[in-house]
Amino acid sequence: MEGRDGANQRCTGTITAIGAQDVAIRRSSDHGICRVTVQQLKQGRYTLCPAKFT
Repeated sequence: MEGRDGANQRCTGTITAIGAQDVAIRRSSDHGICRVTVQQLKQGRYTLCPAKFT
């Protein structure tokens, strides 16, 4: 999945956990964790979309 913020930065990886208040994505680049909160999604700061593999 990809998460994009308003600055068009990406957090590409695999969703590892879905909690009541956030979604955890394991980054493909360095295997770190990127957390996106429900509030950030509601505000439109991030969107989740399927990753495009070519």
